[in-house]
Amino acid sequence: MLKGTVGASFVSSARDAGLTSTEISAVIKAMQWQMDFRKLKKGDEFSVLMSREMLDGKREQSQLLGVRLRSDGKDYYAIRAEDGKFYDRNGTGLAKGFMRFPTARQFRVSSNFNPRRLNPVTAASRRTVASISRCRRERQCWRWAMVK
Repeated sequence: MLKGTVGASFVSSARDAGLTSTEISAVIKAMQWQMDFRKLKKGDEFSVLMSREMLDGKREQSQLLGVRLRSDGKDYYAIRAEDGKFYDRNGTGLAKGFMRFPTARQFRVSSNFNPRRLNPVTAASRRTVASISRCRRERQCWRWAMVK
């Protein structure tokens, strides 16, 4: 069991507690429907239970078994069951039908929502119901724009 207290950010505090980047991503993915990790405050506490396989002193594989986060006096749990899915303490499934955040990273918004946005190709004014995100490499970026 690895324990820690959030300092500057959850990611840096989890690294200091001994978690790898892959393990931190697993924690965030398991808890994404219960809390927004960007809103964690300094002093919030976390406990992570990992199953790790070691070979010649090197970590080969790890699997997240459970997480407890304490934020604003409230505890949040994610516990892996035998089916590989995560549940809270009451046995309610935590996974939803789609990802809460469509990418692991945040991207800069290049085109805000605007009901009178001009299409850059046709120059026609059409209503858009989403924003367009931008990133440095086009293949790493997802665009969300639905034109009606």
